[in-house]
Amino acid sequence: MKERLEKHFKTLHSIADEASLSQGADDRIAKAERVLPLMIATIVFFWTMIELMIKRFDWSEEVALIWRNELVAGYYIARVAHRCTEADEAKRLAELSESILARARSPDRPLGQLSESTRMELDQQAQKAADIFQRSSSCVEGRNGQLSLRHHGLRELTPSKLLALRVIHNYVIRRPDGTTAAERFFGSQPRDLFEWLLEQLPMPARPRHKKRHPNAA
Repeated sequence: MKERLEKHFKTLHSIADEASLSQGADDRIAKAERVLPLMIATIVFFWTMIELMIKRFDWSEEVALIWRNELVAGYYIARVAHRCTEADEAKRLAELSESILARARSPDRPLGQLSESTRMELDQQAQKAADIFQRSSSCVEGRNGQLSLRHHGLRELTPSKLLALRVIHNYVIRRPDGTTAAERFFGSQPRDLFEWLLEQLPMPARPRHKKRHPNAA
């Protein structure tokens, strides 16, 4: 994937040179290219999580291969189609998703010979896996936007402030369904942050008594 993306950037640079684009256009391409290592890291993270999910379940090699390459892919494409703003492209992606999922569930293939409960479990896990890539990218983009607003208003954020904001973003802020970002990401509810802080922080000292003035009534 890294080689393919680097090849695309080389093509973009060549097109920009042939078209004699402005320096601003070259700068924007270079800016996008600087994000490439982070893009690769996100992809590596996604596939690492996929492999960990496969190891957690006792699936045969054939079932695991279809689950990873077809079920997960089909559900991921369905999510992309749902977000697509162009009707024709959304229809094309939706049809592609349905065809991939139908092929994966074909009765003459390994998944079609499993029990209904096992097929349901495979479907549920595939949908969770498809959501991993969405969360690993979109949540970072949303957080970066929020931090940009804070940087703009406060000029500069200290490392400790950034760390505190990160914890609040992941463990305190909740969606209307009551879930935090950490809960959605890890698939389980973390410990209550306030209770954890009570265990870690020392008890505050008693307030100092004010001395009464001798002439006070």
